[in-house]
Parts: sequence; structure tokens; C-alpha cells
Amino acid sequence: MSEHLLRVARLQWQSILRNRVLLVTHAMALFTLLTLTLNRIIQTAGEDAAGLAGGLLLIAVCGTPVSVGAHVLVHERSRGTLEALLLLPISKVDLLTGKALAIYGIALVETAAVALALLLALWLLPGQSAALWSWPVASGLLLLVLLLGCLLTAVVMVASGRTTDPQTASSMALLVSGPMMAVVIGLWFGLLLLRPALLVLLVMGTTLLLFVTLRVALAMLTDEALVARRN
Repeated sequence: MSEHLLRVARLQWQSILRNRVLLVTHAMALFTLLTLTLNRIIQTAGEDAAGLAGGLLLIAVCGTPVSVGAHVLVHERSRGTLEALLLLPISKVDLLTGKALAIYGIALVETAAVALALLLALWLLPGQSAALWSWPVASGLLLLVLLLGCLLTAVVMVASGRTTDPQTASSMALLVSGPMMAVVIGLWFGLLLLRPALLVLLVMGTTLLLFVTLRVALAMLTDEALVARRN
């Protein structure tokens, strides 16, 4: 990992953390989802606890790329600083990867915080933690969380680099990742059961989509496309 890439990631991380309104909004949304999930787990007496908890974690890892990531390249273009960044003595791949790494890092931090809060709350609820998930399901879910965060970060970077406003970028990211988001919503609402077979299919599908998205990103995020000002 190059020094330039890490420097870009650090600067982007600091820029995101300065947006206090966005961070507070994220925290409130995640707290609300955590409260609703625990309430449903209690009401169902532990049935399908894995699906509810897993759906919450997948929603948590999706939140940062779709909302925060949509602003990254759009704001650089609107401020007129993207052209200057592309002229710096660093490769375009390092520049884009550094920004994506910052988004992905914040998504993982938020997801880890939600996971810890969820596990602590379930540990305090008698009989709930044991019904949460088996080790195969837990390890498969962890891998899916990591892959899904990568996928949505890559998708939203492409969308942010090809649009002029963050709302359009977020909408494009949700549209492209619609099938995966449908699975996430199905898990959280209990329409799907979190089982090893389902996790294998989701991991394989997410890996394939990630590979395709990375290839598309390299093809679409040219210098000309990044600095173009669209009507």
C-alpha cells in the first residue's frame, strides 16, 4: 500500500469526520435500527434472531457508502478541486482507492460499533444470545459484511464520479445494488432465514458483483469523465 494512497485516505477520513451533522445523523439512524431490532427479537422469543441481527449489520455496513460516499467526488468537482487533485504527482488509482478506503473504514467502524452494542444487549437478555447464530453462520456473515461494504463503496465511487449531485449518486448506487439490498431488507424483516446455504450464495454473488464493479470503475472513471461538468 503506497504512501500516497494512505495520505489520501487519511485526509478524506478527516474531511468526513469534520461533518458533525452527518455523523450525528448516522448515529441516530443506527441507534433507532438497533432499538427496533432488539424489540423484534424480544417479541419473537429468539426465533430468527440470526436473520434480524444479520440484517441489521448488513444495513449498518451499507449506510456509509450510500450516504457519505455519494458526496466524495461530487463535492470535489463542485468545488473545482478535482482537476487539481488529478494533476498531483500521484496515480489516479491511488487517489480513488484512498478515498474509497476512507469510506470503507468508516463503514466498518460503524458496523463494529453496532455489532458490539447488539451483542452486549443480547447478552443481557436471558436466552437470547445462545439463539443468535452458529459459528458457520457468524463467520459467513462476517465475510458477507466485508464484501458488501467493498461492493457498495466501489459502486458509489463510480456513481459519484459520473454524476453532479450526491442524491443522484446515492440513487444510482441503490439501483445497481438493488438485488443485494433486497436480500438485506428481507433478512431484517424476517422474510428470509439466515442459513449457511443462503450465506454461501450471497458471498459468491457479492464477490462476482464486486469483481465486475471494479472492472467497470476502471473503465468509466477516466480523467475526462471525472472532471466533466454535466448539465
